[in-house]
Amino acid sequence: MKYRRYTAPEVVEQTREAIHLFIRKQIDPFVALLDENFVWIGDYEPLYMCGIPAFLESVKAEMQELPVNITEEEYTLLSHEQHLWITYGRFTANTGGLAAKVHFTFVWKQTGNDLLLLHANANHAKPMPQVTAQSKIFELPPEEKNISKKQEAKRLILRCLNGSIHYLQAKEIQ
Repeated sequence: MKYRRYTAPEVVEQTREAIHLFIRKQIDPFVALLDENFVWIGDYEPLYMCGIPAFLESVKAEMQELPVNITEEEYTLLSHEQHLWITYGRFTANTGGLAAKVHFTFVWKQTGNDLLLLHANANHAKPMPQVTAQSKIFELPPEEKNISKKQEAKRLILRCLNGSIHYLQAKEIQ
């Protein structure tokens, strides 16, 4: 038996449609897209849920709220290998004057001719500070284990856009 071959645009569109179903609180059509081994990882308690019943229990209260509008949508295919597709997306959810930016990844699995959502990871994005320099500041662990707390407090740890880490003493900054 020959299986259906999904195209990248079809998988991206299914991702967009899944997001819209969930955001519009159309839970039954959304659940129809889930694999029986569906896993959800989010940024609120519980962080990790395995299985459709656990997922439904975790969103029960949310499904009673009004649907939200989404804007600033972006979806893309990150990877495809054999019967798995990984998509990424982001959007802004708006309701009652409040807005939240959401980023997510989906792992779709083809089972027969069906494309089912196997894994979802979603989180609310925090705004990035405006950076005008060619590097970004991150809180990173000290490179040397024997640095005293006093010395550590007087230095900044920078990560360049290419990923390399630099340590600057506070007195080196003018």
